[in-house]
Amino acid sequence: MKRLILLGASEEGISAAHACGYHVIVIERPKKSISEKVTALAEAIYFADIWDTDAAHKVVEKIFSQYEDIKLILSFTELGLETAAYLSERYNLKTNPFETVRRTRNKNLMRNAFASHDDLKLQTFCGKADRLPEKISGLLPMIIKPNDGFGSQNVAYIKNQSDWEKWLRTHAQSKLEWILEPFIEGPEFSVETVSSEGTHTVLGITEKETSGMPNFIETGHIVPALLETEQKQQIEKIVKKH
Repeated sequence: MKRLILLGASEEGISAAHACGYHVIVIERPKKSISEKVTALAEAIYFADIWDTDAAHKVVEKIFSQYEDIKLILSFTELGLETAAYLSERYNLKTNPFETVRRTRNKNLMRNAFASHDDLKLQTFCGKADRLPEKISGLLPMIIKPNDGFGSQNVAYIKNQSDWEKWLRTHAQSKLEWILEPFIEGPEFSVETVSSEGTHTVLGITEKETSGMPNFIETGHIVPALLETEQKQQIEKIVKKH
């Protein structure tokens, strides 16, 4: 009997794991409601803060002491991705490298990785509000967002120096780390891919619909994106290249 540990109670994830022949042990955040379907499908359910590697590790240690033949630690929720990769490496399980996963969550690390490619290089600033430059008039317009945020939370459009000075005053006491980067006009796309053993396969390209300025909250999406063949090929080429 082969088992996997799933960080986050995903019904679809458990069903997919069953289809691949795995029994599933779930770790979910404390006080998070669990559906009846998850309760029925999971072999066991434990609770821990899945974004806290130390807390999750204590529970995983307990699971390894009670169950045999655990092959994978996975997460289908963004909050659990780093923890899953970190724990997988600790237990010598197959995984995407922790540092690679970390770059997908940390925008500054990702921009630094892009910086080695001239066609992706951007001038960015990262740090707490009191560490960001006071004068950015020559770089405007720009976008400011939390460095490790998700779901378009706390995104702001900075049109002029006055906007920036107001933002700095408002966020002077913030403990968050922020990333400030150029605003690039045009449609926004996300590219869904699967990578295995160094081979990257594009599953689809999504065109995002947002609320626009100043917060750019995603309001919908078009899948597949309505692209000409040449545009689609250009997007796929740059994604696979980098």
